[in-house]
Formats: sequence, C-alpha cells, structure tokens
Amino acid sequence: MKMNKIVFCLLLLLLTASFVHAAMADPSTGTKKLDLTRYHNVGNIWLRVSNYGFFGSGDDIVPQYPSLEYPGGSGIDYLYQGALWFGAKKTRRDGLNRKLYWKTYPPTAANDTLMFEGQEGWTPDMKPVLDTLVTVGFDGDADLYEFLPAYNPLLVSNPAQAENYALYNALDGIATASTRTQKRGVDDDGDGRIDEDFVGYTFPFREADELPTQFRAFGGRHIADMPLSAFSVLDDPATAEIWFPLGFMDLSDRSFTSYAFAARYDDDHDGRFDEDGAPVSEQDFIAYYYDYCPFGTEGDRDHGSARGRNRHYPLNVRVRQMSYQWSYDYIKNLVYVEFNITNMNTEDDLIDCAMGIYMDADVGPQTWGVEKPRTTYPVM
Repeated sequence: MKMNKIVFCLLLLLLTASFVHAAMADPSTGTKKLDLTRYHNVGNIWLRVSNYGFFGSGDDIVPQYPSLEYPGGSGIDYLYQGALWFGAKKTRRDGLNRKLYWKTYPPTAANDTLMFEGQEGWTPDMKPVLDTLVTVGFDGDADLYEFLPAYNPLLVSNPAQAENYALYNALDGIATASTRTQKRGVDDDGDGRIDEDFVGYTFPFREADELPTQFRAFGGRHIADMPLSAFSVLDDPATAEIWFPLGFMDLSDRSFTSYAFAARYDDDHDGRFDEDGAPVSEQDFIAYYYDYCPFGTEGDRDHGSARGRNRHYPLNVRVRQMSYQWSYDYIKNLVYVEFNITNMNTEDDLIDCAMGIYMDADVGPQTWGVEKPRTTYPVM
C-alpha cells in the first residue's frame, strides 16, 4: 500500500490587506451543519476555523466575527475567508479500476486512444494517463466547498449510512485540547501510561522504520496497547524532548471505521474519555476532512449552491487540520495552522503535489453605521 504523507504548516500573521469582494456563501443552517463554531481567542489574534477546509467566517455563520480580529477585542477584522487548496497529478483509471495508458505519446487530437493494462496491444513502456486535479476548500468565485468532514449533509444520499449519520454528524466537529489541562510526555491520569488517550481517536503509530530509533518499539501499535514497561524510555530527558506522538501517528489507518475521529473516545478502555493526551498549545483545535467520501457514497462530492455547475474529481486525500495558539507575549500575535495531508489511495501515488492558501482579506470594522459614544478627557 503506497501512502504519501504530506505535512504543510501555515503561520497566520497580521498582514496589510485591502478590501476584496468575494462570492457570498450560503449560511449553514439546521442541526446537520458543518462546524464553524470554534475560534482562537487566547492570544492577540482571534481567528475562526472550520472542519471543512477554510478559516475565517465568510458568510457561513452569524455573527460573522471574529474573523482574524486584531487586536483581539478591537472589533476590527482582517479576513473574509481563507481556504486550503491542494493539487496533484493522479493516475486515471476506468470504471473497472483499470489503469489507463496512452496508445500514442504524446497524444494528439487525431490520436488520443486510451488502453488499459493487459489489453491486447498494450505494452509496459506505454505512458500512463495522469490527470492534474485540484481540490479547493472554498472557491472565491462561487459558493463551492470540496473538502468536507465524513458526516456532511451530502451523506444523506447514502441509505447505508443513515443510522451512523444520525449518530455521528453532531460529533464529527472540531476537537479541542489545551496544555492548561494536560501535558505532553506526562501521565496525566496516573495509570502508568503516557499520552495514550488523546482528544478524539488516537491513531496508531507509523511503522517502526519511520520513527526515531528510541521509539521503534511503538511502531505500528496504538499507544494504549503498549505495556507499561515501554514508557520507561521517556525517563531519559533527552528522549522525552523529542517525544511527539501527534507527529508519529499513521494517518492512513483505516481500522477506525466510524470515521468520527473528533468525537470523544476511550482509547485505553478505562471508562474515561480523552483524559491523557499531548496538546501542543494553550488552545488546540483539531479537525478531519476529505475530498472524497470515505464511505463510498456515489455521486459528485461537493457542497454549496454552485455545485450544479461543478464536477469535482477527488484526489482521495484525508486532511487533519491542527491549529494552535498561545497567550505568551512573545508569541501571542500568531496562530499556527498545520495541515497533515494523507494520500488514501491504496494503489496510486500522488505526483507533483502542490498546496496553496486562498485568502480573501477583507479589512474593516465588524459593524458599519453604528456611531459609538465619544470619550472626552479633562485638559490637564
């Protein structure tokens, strides 16, 4: 199984920006909404994040603030909407999942015949057909979303998932954690294990040869299943310094079939939920979303009022979005956003991957036309 794991990080700093007009998005309504309720506010930048590929408020929530409000509490926003865009080249396959090749390369308008592997006349030296595809968190020229959580409104068209949809939709949102309540590399719950019960579902570790030498005993296993003796490796301060279980996880794991990764989960089966994790900052927000349907729902998987004018060809990637903020003076003017992008294709690599951030940086007060009372001070 070929799994390409790509990690991108974004630092959102205060930038000079001008007024920009963007397409108006449809507000999320009802109980089956996508999650846009969380925003960072422990530092000096107040930024809203989502679990469907964008940050900032857009028009998807009322009130539309804070949306990169700076300084926090000032009522001045610097962002309408930002979004993850991800593109790559992907092998084209036919309806029977057969890999397609060009009979003649380079193809021409007069000779663009395709052949599948093993077809009469096919040879191993033929060039595979590679499609250049891009998935967008939000399209600024249309109301269009192509990164969605597992339990999104489109899943209602899959009868086999009706029961799970009713059960998990409200839980498939943004998970939260904080160093104010838990510490990395510390046995928070006093059970002898360390960091074994993260917020939400705790993925297994990557294979041993992908881990630092000190932690190879954890390779391919869930932290909660490790014997107590395995955690003695963290008694060495030098080893504890590089212990970063969030970065060691195998995000291509398919064993947790409910796909409700953000929901509270008792990884160590002790009757408590998410009580011993390894948060990074004072305010961690973690979300999971996809550019394909992990349940195999048929049909075009995009959302928004412009979806009827769009055909989305997925890359089959899963994104874990993690955003962090601190209140300390030296770092309070920053929000750190990390995208862990995993190729979930079981047969094909993604080639020439590229990631970008779409930014529509509307700048101005959160409300217009409201005159605030003036404050006067005595002349000294």
